[in-house]
Amino acid sequence: MLQVEVLSPEKPVHRTEGVEVLLPTTGGELGIRTGHLPLLAELKAGSVVVKKAAGPDEVLATIGGFVEVFENTVYIMADSAELAANLDEVKIQEAIHRVEELKSSATSDNELRAASAQLAQHIMRMKAVQRHKNSRRGH
Repeated sequence: MLQVEVLSPEKPVHRTEGVEVLLPTTGGELGIRTGHLPLLAELKAGSVVVKKAAGPDEVLATIGGFVEVFENTVYIMADSAELAANLDEVKIQEAIHRVEELKSSATSDNELRAASAQLAQHIMRMKAVQRHKNSRRGH
């Protein structure tokens, strides 16, 4: 069994265990199982999935950071991390709509870049929520 610790600069986010962890790294999606060699990799924005021996997977929406694997423990030091089960799909959809409006009315390149970054972040959070919902349906 793998121990998984998710930390953000503000606080510990989540601690759990699972049989496999799927991570979005800058080199592609990475799967970690028990006995994995020590590793340090850069994370990109996306969903971290902790596969359980029984029951639904746990999904976290993460933005950047690093992952370290050492002695069957996966340490995820994320710039930002949220447990998908705690995210509100309706509020995320509303935020996406607001940011799309901001993006369409942007008057400078800086405003357009900021709105695009916010939009990408909200879309990533929505994908994490949907992945969480789909994992629950399978169990």
